[in-house]
Amino acid sequence: MDPIQTDQSTAGQGGSTGVQAVGNNDIGSDELFKIQSVSGDAIYDEMMGAIEPELISSQIDGLAEKYKNETPEEAEARKTRYNAAYAEYEKRLSEYLTQKQSEATSRKRKAMSSIEKEDRKVEDEQLSNLESSIFAP
Repeated sequence: MDPIQTDQSTAGQGGSTGVQAVGNNDIGSDELFKIQSVSGDAIYDEMMGAIEPELISSQIDGLAEKYKNETPEEAEARKTRYNAAYAEYEKRLSEYLTQKQSEATSRKRKAMSSIEKEDRKVEDEQLSNLESSIFAP
């Protein structure tokens, strides 16, 4: 599983608790699903922490003080390092979002396939009953 977990196994561990159905299943329901998800800050910090720990949310405010005495050359090198870190973050975020979209699409496809199979079974039974009644003596 990816480091930003999104299934029920993270419940109670500070991670996401996935999707929880609430209310009835009427399509018109305002709260058909209540999505409890990891915050954007948590995703950012998890990814950026692996790339450049100085750029996680809790560290950013202290950077000016930490580097107040750096030389212009050091500042330029740090800027280059941070720009590379943000480029890597954007790449990883894009991959992560693509993966999650793919997973959601796959889950939908599987659910629809299951529903279609059940519908076909019912239709086949109805057709068989109709045929039996038509050809009955």
